[in-house]
Amino acid sequence: MFINAGFNSLKIKNNSIYVNNLQEIIKQVYDEERIRSELYYVISRKLYGILAKDQDKTPYTISWELYDKLFTEDKPNLGIMFMSMAFISERRNNKAATIKFFNSAIEILDKNLNTKDIELLLLAHESLINIYSKDGKTDKATPHLVAYAKKRPEGFGDPKRALYAEFPILPSNVKGRGKSHHASVRFDVDKNGFTTNITPLTTINIELADALAEAIKKSRYAPAIKDGQPVPMYRLKESITIFTER
Repeated sequence: MFINAGFNSLKIKNNSIYVNNLQEIIKQVYDEERIRSELYYVISRKLYGILAKDQDKTPYTISWELYDKLFTEDKPNLGIMFMSMAFISERRNNKAATIKFFNSAIEILDKNLNTKDIELLLLAHESLINIYSKDGKTDKATPHLVAYAKKRPEGFGDPKRALYAEFPILPSNVKGRGKSHHASVRFDVDKNGFTTNITPLTTINIELADALAEAIKKSRYAPAIKDGQPVPMYRLKESITIFTER
């Protein structure tokens, strides 16, 4: 209750002053650093999203430093904290911080891999794949595609799902009220997750098939894994159906 009470104001300055005072109280009342770090974490979840971007030190940073000192190899809580920081930074459109925190989460979670955290680890890789692919930095996305493929447990999710996909730019001939337009393409995926040998599978709606093929060229997939190494996948298929309004 006392943590929530101070965040009624929308003014960043007032919230910052409140947190600084609260941190001083925590320092005086709680001697055990682990408890202090947990409290800082709760505070930071409240404050981080509204702090000024140029503020040098946030409660998140303080909590992170305490966790980093307290835990050696076993840092699952720190990994989860980094994921939270990445998502908040992403919502604030702070791309540099988002990338930094996703990479930090991967570094921590990768050392403490268990069933509970595997989804977070894969989500961090997929998030970076999307960030880099959207920016055209395909070389930076590739290691995360390979890592995703290596870390994905057997039977987890759809191994043929695109980890980065763009929607086709629809051709002008896709029109006509109450009609549906369908197209499919077949393709392979090389060991680095790039699509190759893209072939339309239709003799009608050629323009739509070509548009789908162009989108597939920009898509990225996790490669298959054999003996611990990435290998190509063959004969994947993607389809699109467009329904025009009546």
